[in-house]
Amino acid sequence: MKPLRLHPDARAELDEAFTRYAAFDTDVASRWLSEYSALASDISANPGLGSPGEIQNARVRIFRSFPYSIHYIELSDHIVVMAIAHYRRRPGYWRRREGP
Repeated sequence: MKPLRLHPDARAELDEAFTRYAAFDTDVASRWLSEYSALASDISANPGLGSPGEIQNARVRIFRSFPYSIHYIELSDHIVVMAIAHYRRRPGYWRRREGP
């Protein structure tokens, strides 16, 4: 297993999504966070299982129950989560972020 590190903007996206769902329904927010945690754990254990992403060496995993995806880059000693993207965001908006 490789540790996951969130890009600061990805951390903000995580917090924003949770806050949005929590304002709507705490049970939904809890389910969203559980699904994120399961995906994050799976990425940490099996980083190569993600689909090839929009930029070189990037991979993506899609939430099953929510309109989000996790975009990440595997490095030799850890994994950097570059974005937790909502489907309504402009595709590839995160590509300009300072990389790992």
